[in-house]
Amino acid sequence: MLALMASAGGAEAQAASSEDVHALEILSRMSNGQSVYYDGANIIGDLNLSALPGSRAKSSLQLVNCTVQQATFSGLVMDSDLVLWGTSFGNASFDKASFLGIADLANASFQQASFPGASFSGPVIFDGARFLGSVSFADAEFHQDASFNDVLFAGVADFNYSRFDSYTYFMGAQFFGDALFSDVDFSEAADFSLASFEAAANFFQSRFNTVVFS
Repeated sequence: MLALMASAGGAEAQAASSEDVHALEILSRMSNGQSVYYDGANIIGDLNLSALPGSRAKSSLQLVNCTVQQATFSGLVMDSDLVLWGTSFGNASFDKASFLGIADLANASFQQASFPGASFSGPVIFDGARFLGSVSFADAEFHQDASFNDVLFAGVADFNYSRFDSYTYFMGAQFFGDALFSDVDFSEAADFSLASFEAAANFFQSRFNTVVFS
């Protein structure tokens, strides 16, 4: 599977582990076009990237194994890569955000998260992520490979009306709440092998090319 190694160089802002970093510092650096990288940091305050000029991020953001209580990406256009690998979120909203590069959210955890209407132009990786409340990907668009292997969905997982243009992976995913996949387009192969559904699983009027559920 795809993996992104966080680089530390150039104009990137870096931090050692267990450092407190104010969200405004990150926003200030990204407003100036700097790529931002932190590993193991505690992000203080509302990381509201929607407040960037024109609601556009022209540089990359890499938060690895960080803690973020509040993050807002709603309506954001992100030109470069987004890496949130292993980061723990309290509340995070990605409503109608557009990600033009790679989006790597593998092993991230979310108390509350929402992605309705989000658009992913590059590959997106959620492998090993944990959604501890209900989450919505309704009307989301995935233009390249989308990987949700071994993801835990503790509440309702709403993918209604979403679109997957390339290969889709939910291998080993655990759905403890309702799994809603009504009226979804899967243009390429979709792999739900070893996925478990503990509540209702609704694929009403969804369109598949090839699908595996065994």
